Amino acid sequence: MKKTILITWWTGYIWSHAVVAFEQAWYKTVIVDNLVNSSKKSLDGIKNILGYQVDFFELDLRDKEALREVFQKYEFDGVLHFAGLKAVWESCQKPLEYFDNNINGSVLLFELMQEFLVKNIIFSSSATVYKVKNDGNWYTETDEVWACSNPYGTTKFLLENILKEKNIDLISIAYHSESLLPQFDTFAQSLITNEQQLPCMVLNSKLASALYF
Repeated sequence: MKKTILITWWTGYIWSHAVVAFEQAWYKTVIVDNLVNSSKKSLDGIKNILGYQVDFFELDLRDKEALREVFQKYEFDGVLHFAGLKAVWESCQKPLEYFDNNINGSVLLFELMQEFLVKNIIFSSSATVYKVKNDGNWYTETDEVWACSNPYGTTKFLLENILKEKNIDLISIAYHSESLLPQFDTFAQSLITNEQQLPCMVLNSKLASALYF
């Protein structure tokens, strides 16, 4: 039997690839997205690659009852949580909006995971959780955290720590920089902003094994 995973914010460039990869690895993916910074055009790109449409629900994570209906419909083995506002410059202009969207939405998701006994999560964090470096070197897991330079980074730092306090198997991905994969140009073209691009990743755990929960 296929394992079923919930993916939040799948229509962005990065996580459209995740949907394809998991489906091709014989997982069933169920996606929720409020389409604030992405569009349904990614559906066409994924359908063209897979040959079929994936299950998709347009909803905001802060709508707990709508999200609960999704949890009631499926038996999830894990969650890939990528949803959230994520423009550093915008977070400095609208810090309260970022705390409301990123923190409150995520906490409601975590509560439903606990309610429905879902104990595996891969969380999209950010390299902005690390103290700013000026030596030109890549960030590593041993670098100092918390001295976040913007509200967006602070939301990611706080969510990492909330998850660490829960009885849950956690993989957190911190990344920055970008590059594009030509074969997925249809995803890149579907984006409303130019911020959703494939990152160079710094893993704080064994991501490869996490893909199989």
